[in-house]
Amino acid sequence: MRCLFELGADPMSYKLEPRTGSCRKGPGDLSIEVVKLLVEFGYDVKSTGHLILEDFVDSQESLDWLLDQGVDINRTRNDATLALTGGKRGYGSYNLRQRQYSVVVLNYVAARGDIRLFDHLVSRGADPQRSLALHYATRCLETEKSVAMIDHLLDHYGMDIHADNEKMRDRSNSADDSGKPLNSAVVAGNLPAIRRLLERGARPDYTAVACAIECAYFKDLPAGLNALLKAGADAGDALEQAAQKENVDAVRIRLAYGADRDRSLQQNRAYFENKARDLVPNDHSEGVL
Repeated sequence: MRCLFELGADPMSYKLEPRTGSCRKGPGDLSIEVVKLLVEFGYDVKSTGHLILEDFVDSQESLDWLLDQGVDINRTRNDATLALTGGKRGYGSYNLRQRQYSVVVLNYVAARGDIRLFDHLVSRGADPQRSLALHYATRCLETEKSVAMIDHLLDHYGMDIHADNEKMRDRSNSADDSGKPLNSAVVAGNLPAIRRLLERGARPDYTAVACAIECAYFKDLPAGLNALLKAGADAGDALEQAAQKENVDAVRIRLAYGADRDRSLQQNRAYFENKARDLVPNDHSEGVL
């Protein structure tokens, strides 16, 4: 690449853009050395560098170098529609077109559970209140780090435990994790995060409970539902959805917490006459918890 630039290739013809939302995987991916070479030959990284900050969340040194070049850490993607395809962020893949209004680099650092780097980026000017860090913290694959990050964000930054992530993004498709951090934890199948958010005051509303049934990624559905219902979720509001999903375990758990079988059958007679009576035994007291 250096040879091409020395022969007159225009470095500004190189397009910097984020990858699929995961950290660098190998030598084929963009490296900070390539970015430095571009800058050496006149590339204006200040104008587009914010788009690739998220690609270096595993390297404080690389992030600091980009910020030292004048990259705006709080600049978002609100001026560019991106196609994000594939990639895993702790719970599955996505293929959505979106406008992103949050500080993505903070989101991804939270998803790694890296408290030290998160605080460092805030010290470099990143605004945590413009991030979805609390939502992303539930995606951390290391549950101890996930819970620690949740506590840190609530205690040190006063983040809103009921914040709606849709206020900072604009998707043309609905997303499984739309809503509050508790919804994100349910979608991620992160039971320790669910429990910690509930302990810290998260309200287990209908959407969180419905997510636990509908989301195919959930790793421990009975335990997750128990945690939500014990925290006060309405067992009756989503009983019909559990039956429609033909999830016998979910139906039994809801009934054990007081869901009204007959009321749900009345409200959804056309569907339940064919399905629900087979799914819901008359004696539903056995083998629930």
